[in-house]
Amino acid sequence: MDQNQGAEMTIDLALVIKQLQRQLDGLEGRRRMLQVAIEGLKPLVAEDDEPQLPGLAPTVSPAPAGQAKPSIPAGFFAGKTPTQAYRELMHLWPAQYSPPQIAEAFIAGGMTKTRPELVQQIHSVLKRERKRARREKEGTETKESSEVRSLSIVPSNALASAS
Repeated sequence: MDQNQGAEMTIDLALVIKQLQRQLDGLEGRRRMLQVAIEGLKPLVAEDDEPQLPGLAPTVSPAPAGQAKPSIPAGFFAGKTPTQAYRELMHLWPAQYSPPQIAEAFIAGGMTKTRPELVQQIHSVLKRERKRARREKEGTETKESSEVRSLSIVPSNALASAS
């Protein structure tokens, strides 16, 4: 007869807890590193260009804390294109909204498109608006630099004759 068959098996629970805690600490450290990596990469990817993994639903960030949804009057966006509605929304209730939040506002305001169709169109509108803002910014910078160049090209004899 084996001597271990009759003996009770004892488990050092304190040791098990320590091992589990070490594993958990390792997971938390890895989680923090992944979060830092994600936050570091986010500025490099435009919100609309974020790739979706196959088989996974897109993630939607909740509205920032303290940001109240605008109260849209019924029929406010009826008959308007998504671009017109977006510009009006941003003019009257400027804030950072996710495309699904914008779609909900449009539907609440009387737009008759389906929510998925609206979200897709809103992504396009946001992309165009970013390009438009970039062009306007570049145009302003170009205009300012050409004004500076035109001031520096004034002939020196013109300055002497002006005095």
